[in-house]
Amino acid sequence: MKAAALAPLCLIFSPALLRAHQLRIDYRPLPEGGIRLEVYYSDGKPASGAEVVARGPDGAEVARGAADLQGVFEFRAPPGLSLEVEARHQGGHRATLAFVAGAPGTESPARGAIPYWGLITGLVAIAALALLVRWGFRRRRAS
Repeated sequence: MKAAALAPLCLIFSPALLRAHQLRIDYRPLPEGGIRLEVYYSDGKPASGAEVVARGPDGAEVARGAADLQGVFEFRAPPGLSLEVEARHQGGHRATLAFVAGAPGTESPARGAIPYWGLITGLVAIAALALLVRWGFRRRRAS
């Protein structure tokens, strides 16, 4: 079987496969200027130990630390301050989130739920690869 036959499949499915284990950040304001960040993967698993850096609008570092075992990192910032948060975790995973301190939170509604779009994409990719392999074996027998 020629590698050229697999190239279109790689182009079609690679973006979905890359998002299958994506790092994400949720933000929640806490009383008295506190900010709670939750760093987790798209499957709901917390990114414990993820390095978190929060920067203000001028790029100055406001807070830095590591997420706890539940993927939580808390710090203080004055209300109304524009922040950009970056989280990095093992394997090169990286996520960013921009928000204004004190604004309503960003909790994902389906956190921990099965990512059906990714599941369907994966099943279609497996079926397509199985059909290509079968086609390649049949073609090889015929020649």
